[in-house]
Amino acid sequence: MTRIANEDDVDAAGVVGRAGRRRVRPSHPVRTEGRTEQCLTLGSIAGVCVAHHAVLIGEAYVMIHALGANPTFATVAMFEGATKTANTVGTIVPGRLGIAEGGAAAMAGALGIGASYGLAVVLMRRVRALLWSIVGVPLVVPELWRMSRSPGERRI
Repeated sequence: MTRIANEDDVDAAGVVGRAGRRRVRPSHPVRTEGRTEQCLTLGSIAGVCVAHHAVLIGEAYVMIHALGANPTFATVAMFEGATKTANTVGTIVPGRLGIAEGGAAAMAGALGIGASYGLAVVLMRRVRALLWSIVGVPLVVPELWRMSRSPGERRI
């Protein structure tokens, strides 16, 4: 924390102290309130993100075992990490058509799991996403329609 200089510490320019160190005075008040809450929020988000990826690794492990392969948990974790990387790099492809499927098949084949198992995991995840969409659309559309009819409410 910067201490406030007295008259003896400041030269004619008002910036150099007794020991010759340059003192910097903020031109505006420094806001420190709320930083604790921001750190807690950031930590919570990071924790949820780590938990999400752990669940996806567990899901892939269960799916691959259900299909009949017997990879180690470490192999499945590497498979998940590599397919996430391929999906991230593949964002330049419109709609990422085939990126997840091809990347997962290639990574599963390279890790010795088998390309067909990698492709099956991705296809099962696509079906899961489709099923959740089928459940979610009837729940969201009526609310969106109601909000579009009410002029006083905030719109999305």
